[in-house]
Amino acid sequence: MQTPRTWLELFAAAAFAAALAACTSPATDLRAAQGLYRDARYEQAAAWLDALEPELASMSSAERARYYYLRGMSAFRLGQRADALHYLALAQVLFGDPRADVPPPWRPVLERTLESLGPEGSAPVMFSPGAAAPVGS
Repeated sequence: MQTPRTWLELFAAAAFAAALAACTSPATDLRAAQGLYRDARYEQAAAWLDALEPELASMSSAERARYYYLRGMSAFRLGQRADALHYLALAQVLFGDPRADVPPPWRPVLERTLESLGPEGSAPVMFSPGAAAPVGS
């Protein structure tokens, strides 16, 4: 159970993220969220990314891939399995785009995490953009 102080910190982080999101670019916000994630501040990273979600339409494919990965991994670290699966599945589709400039270590982490989230530890079957059949079938 979260203490009132933790809720207050989470609220403050969300308010701060929302205020900064109004003044900065999505690329700057993604770097900030990535720094929070790297520092194991998953609640703050998730709050920052949540505030950034309305900007998804203005992001490049590479930025959206980073957003979905960070959002999914933050949710995974916070024990939010359904959200993690949702966002990581979206990241997986975008990671297939050759323009998706993502750090190389993220790809195997994404695959391992999706495997752990799938039924009985198996990776969910994902569809590749433009493919007629599921990837891996």
